[in-house]
Amino acid sequence: MISTQIPGIYTSYQLSGIRHSGNSTGVVGLAAVCSESSKDEMYTITSYTGAVSLLGSGTNGAELCRVLFENGAGIIKVCPVSSADTDGYGAALDGLMGQEDITVMVTDSVSGDVHGLMRDKILAGQESTKYRIGVCEGTGNVQALAAAAKNINCERIILTVPCAGGPPGAAAAAVAAAIVTLRDPAVPLNGAVLKGVSVEEYTDGDVTQLIQGGVTPVRLTGGETAVVRGITTRTMTAGEAFDEVAGDRLFYGTDGGLTVTGGEALAHPQFTGALTELCWQAGITTAVETCGAVPWAVMEPVLAHTDIVLYDIKHMDSARHRAYTGQGNELILANLEHISRRTDCTIIVRCPVIPPCNDRAENLHALGRFLTEKAIRCSEINLLPYHNLGEGKREQLEPGTEGFTSRTPSQEEVERLRDILRGYGFVVK
Repeated sequence: MISTQIPGIYTSYQLSGIRHSGNSTGVVGLAAVCSESSKDEMYTITSYTGAVSLLGSGTNGAELCRVLFENGAGIIKVCPVSSADTDGYGAALDGLMGQEDITVMVTDSVSGDVHGLMRDKILAGQESTKYRIGVCEGTGNVQALAAAAKNINCERIILTVPCAGGPPGAAAAAVAAAIVTLRDPAVPLNGAVLKGVSVEEYTDGDVTQLIQGGVTPVRLTGGETAVVRGITTRTMTAGEAFDEVAGDRLFYGTDGGLTVTGGEALAHPQFTGALTELCWQAGITTAVETCGAVPWAVMEPVLAHTDIVLYDIKHMDSARHRAYTGQGNELILANLEHISRRTDCTIIVRCPVIPPCNDRAENLHALGRFLTEKAIRCSEINLLPYHNLGEGKREQLEPGTEGFTSRTPSQEEVERLRDILRGYGFVVK
């Protein structure tokens, strides 16, 4: 939920891994406008009927409780807002921070000032409360949402896109409920279905901008409203990242340094380029891991301050490459030639070995011939055997669905493939 990287450059965001929520054992804290009679109280609510009775029919508080229960929340602690301004919300948030059993906090306010208050109060919380998550709902277009996330800039706060119709904060409430239904904190929100809410239509380009800006995008997919990618608003400048890299310099030894990976490192070329340049200037060895599926004009400035390129070659046959990845390999191979001829980077070619996709001898011969005929400056080739360690996690994310079927190749099989490439004169590991 912390990552702000896009899951692949050419993803169409169709959310094949849609996931429905279960029942929650966590407690949601809600600060919202309620009826006059319910102010200055702390309510523990376990049903929508109870919410209507205590908070008032049709109020923001009652309607957000409805959304929370519909999406799997079991217990809601509501602190009504005495006045719909920062003072009123501040008092309500203080009340929620006094409850140690709350896992996630949510509010009906779409005000950036209130969102900042929530951030500050969570970060200032005691040991028992400061690690909870706050969920807020933004307003405006993509640019406005990204700007709001930048202002919050906190690893404990999630900002969602606005709900189209319904009470303010409904999208945030649905996401908050989805969080407390997670049995495993390592399972991301990606694909979580949100009930009882609708959102504006967003293009793939919009979704990319939202993710890059630290906004959790929600999208209608296959007739259901679902989270595209759950992220926090925390963003980091290249300078801040460099400070962390430099702070660990003593641990690098003589052959260590910075490796920028992903996702896809070159999905964020400005950030990656600025970070590698700072490390370069400081004498820290830099490496970039990439699939190479970006225009050369994007790649070249980054590689100007890169020592090592870890370059993925998944298949030499373009048609098969397209079948497995969604695009051909022409750009990838052309970029590898550019790197070899136009940069001083050390090139390490890496090939996953995935039976039966690319483990045939002819594929490895094709790779060896290409590298030889194009005179690629390849310092070594790494063959990476497929493993199925992610199967358990896939089942959690997509229960009941059939996943990709492969197997881990034997050591003998991988060694035979290595010998093919060694026959072309390469160092192969």
